[in-house]
Amino acid sequence: MQHPIHHPNPDREAAAALETEIAALEQALGEAEVRVNTFERHIRTALHTQIVRLQELTTLYKKLKAEKKEKRRAQKKKGKNYQEPTALVRSARSGQQNFPANADPEQLKRLYKEAIVHVHPDKFAQNDASLSDRATAMTAHLNALYDAGDLMELSALHRHILSGNAMAHVPYQPQTLMDPVAMVSYLQHKRDELKQALHDIRTMQLFEVLESYADPMQFIGELRVQFDERIQVFTKRTRKA
Repeated sequence: MQHPIHHPNPDREAAAALETEIAALEQALGEAEVRVNTFERHIRTALHTQIVRLQELTTLYKKLKAEKKEKRRAQKKKGKNYQEPTALVRSARSGQQNFPANADPEQLKRLYKEAIVHVHPDKFAQNDASLSDRATAMTAHLNALYDAGDLMELSALHRHILSGNAMAHVPYQPQTLMDPVAMVSYLQHKRDELKQALHDIRTMQLFEVLESYADPMQFIGELRVQFDERIQVFTKRTRKA
């Protein structure tokens, strides 16, 4: 008896490869974030006194500058040719979504409404907990993108949801894909986002310090000198003001 020949599906294989790549990127990004956040906490702890003092002096300096500006304005008002400056007043209409200027509100609403009906938690209330949790997470993601007015990201998630992959696909199980072509497109987008995020954090000054300094704590000493110099500058400015 001959067994049927199962031909490989390039899109399913590509999706599986992308999931593996994404997992590695997520791990690398997580490790980088932990390193940077931990180092930043060390810096804030070591320089707490300087940070607080500089914040106090900066606030005082801004206050004194505002008072001097108001004093000059009051003196000008005494002149007979003085005219009160006019300014454009923007009125905020209550209940209106504040989308970015380049976003199309109607397009955002349409994409959101079309997607939410497929993943709303109420639709999966009677399903197993994992599916219900996935629906809740997907809805939260949709809400965040809609509130941010992120049309590009919302469009990508909209396509992912309507393809059927969002709720049906189990990671690392290509056979659960509803639309392999759509899944490859979505995963490529997600991979590119992670690559950019990893690049961004690896080009941060704190990460570069961690990578290049034999003893990163030496950098804290350098920062302390810079903070002390700025404190001296603001101390002189606030005395003169």
